[in-house]
Amino acid sequence: MRVALSGLLAIFLVCTSASAQGLLSLGQHFEIEGFKPWTASLSSQVGWDSNPGASSQDGNDDKGSAYLQNDVTLGYTLKNQTDQIDLTGNYSNQWYEDPGPGVQKSNNNWKIAANYTRKESRVLTIQDTFYIAHQTQPDFGVGLTLNRPTNGSLAFYNGLSVSCALSPVLSFISGYNLTDVRYDDEIFQTEDYLDNLFSEQLKLQMSRRTSGSFSLRYEITRYEHNPNADSHTYFALVGLDHQFSRYLQGSINVGAEMREYDGPLGNSASPYLEASLNYQASQYTNWRWYANIGQSAAGNSGQQNGLSCWTGLSYQRQLTALLSLNLAINYEWTTYSGGPTITPGDDTQQMVSASANLSYKLWRNVSLTAGYTFTDVVGSSALVTSYRRQQATLGLTASF
Repeated sequence: MRVALSGLLAIFLVCTSASAQGLLSLGQHFEIEGFKPWTASLSSQVGWDSNPGASSQDGNDDKGSAYLQNDVTLGYTLKNQTDQIDLTGNYSNQWYEDPGPGVQKSNNNWKIAANYTRKESRVLTIQDTFYIAHQTQPDFGVGLTLNRPTNGSLAFYNGLSVSCALSPVLSFISGYNLTDVRYDDEIFQTEDYLDNLFSEQLKLQMSRRTSGSFSLRYEITRYEHNPNADSHTYFALVGLDHQFSRYLQGSINVGAEMREYDGPLGNSASPYLEASLNYQASQYTNWRWYANIGQSAAGNSGQQNGLSCWTGLSYQRQLTALLSLNLAINYEWTTYSGGPTITPGDDTQQMVSASANLSYKLWRNVSLTAGYTFTDVVGSSALVTSYRRQQATLGLTASF
């Protein structure tokens, strides 16, 4: 399930000092010495998926399948006195030996992500974050789509912000984010949505390392196949950004949000919080953490509203000259309130997804990779789809 757009998407461009708050897979990373402008990698891996269709059967009854996956990834980085560009493209094909009913035997996935920053002058800075992907598997680090595999979803996001320094300590930031998500499966198309988010922020540089802010946001969400879920949302937030050291930075925004539904769901209000920490412990170690608390806008055909808590942590470590480790964990807790088309009352869903990946360099540019992913989604009623899934992989990657 996607998390509140205002929490995971607006954060990039409203909080300029937090480079990838919320959406772990997007945003500019810390600069690493000796990077190459162009990078490329090819990988092939075999794996086992315990539950390709994310069925809600008991673990003993789940139908697993072996699979083969091939990936191609290209990257480009440019940095000079005025511009910085990070561009990544990826294509993968996944072929299941026996995926079971309702699951495609062969899946094609691709995504393109780009981040651009231009310092036009001491006064004016322009930032843009772009992301487009067609995927059959949920990406919990991005959080735009449902939390279960589908036969395909197309997710598009672009966020633009313009920062104007009114004085050495006071700046004004205007942002606009556009998000569009479409599903190939007819059963999920009630979740197709188009979202427009406008933001205005006044930022005060309180010290060399600390800044405070006041933000107003306005969000318009439209569901093409479910107009009762259309809504307008208003936010008022105060924030604090702090550079603890050269390698550790953090931010927090707290306030309130109020959602007005165009249909019979009425209005709802709740507290709102978003926070992040980015820590480059060394040239070889990086941590990222984020948390978001706010209203959830989708997950059951957009016909319920509720409060959602989403948090994630990622860790990358170059253990030795030959061995590297990547760990990630995401957790979501959501409570839905009953709407006019469902049984009155509250339903709760919890989601945990954890992954571990090891890479061992066999030769100069060829690595042996191994990975494991665990996903567990638990709901309190039939309104919430529950499933458990495990995936293990082993493969080779060539980097250039």
